Amino acid sequence: MGIEPDVVAFEAHVGGVMVMGFRSLADRFPGLGSNARGRGLMCACDLPSSMLRDTFVDVLREEGVLVLRGGALTVRLRPAMSVTQEELSHALDAFVRALKRCTDGA
Repeated sequence: MGIEPDVVAFEAHVGGVMVMGFRSLADRFPGLGSNARGRGLMCACDLPSSMLRDTFVDVLREEGVLVLRGGALTVRLRPAMSVTQEELSHALDAFVRALKRCTDGA
């Protein structure tokens, strides 16, 4: 039994959307996000300090988006295979709000 080709294509598509979203955030908030990467649904990016990363993770949790810490600077996201486009949009919008709150000190 192997993985269905449609599943692999779906994971590649969703992962690509998330990595592009991370890269877009890095462009929008220069110096805050870097090293956007992913493989299938496993995506990650780095923030400039562990303190900022931890604040970012806490704010995202308040927004209802679960991300994980990784290493000293990394935020990891691994959505379920049932994730919808609406949920991805919600997560990326929450990332914007979280970065704004982290940089505004709000």
